[in-house]
This record gives sequence, structure tokens and C-alpha cells, in this order.
Amino acid sequence: MSLPDLGRAIGLFAVTNVDDIVLLALFFARGVPPPKVALGQYPGFVPIG
Repeated sequence: MSLPDLGRAIGLFAVTNVDDIVLLALFFARGVPPPKVALGQYPGFVPIG
């Protein structure tokens, strides 16, 4: 993997994490219990990471 490709991959991962933070904030703002958010969010992230 070349350096520009690596930089692009890191940038895309960072943008995805910003999106993830926004979604988590929306879930918590709607009153979804933290254990339910964690159970739904993190197992879905493991295969990606």
C-alpha cells in the first residue's frame, strides 16, 4: 500500500468515526439505554475494524 493510499484510508476511517459519534449522540439523546446502544453498536463495528 502506498503512502497516499494509506493517508486516504486513515482519512476515510476518521470521517466514519465522526459519523459514528453523531449517531451515538442521537441514540443517547432519544433516551436509548447505554447497554442497548453498546450491544448494537460495537458488535457491528468489530467485523469492520
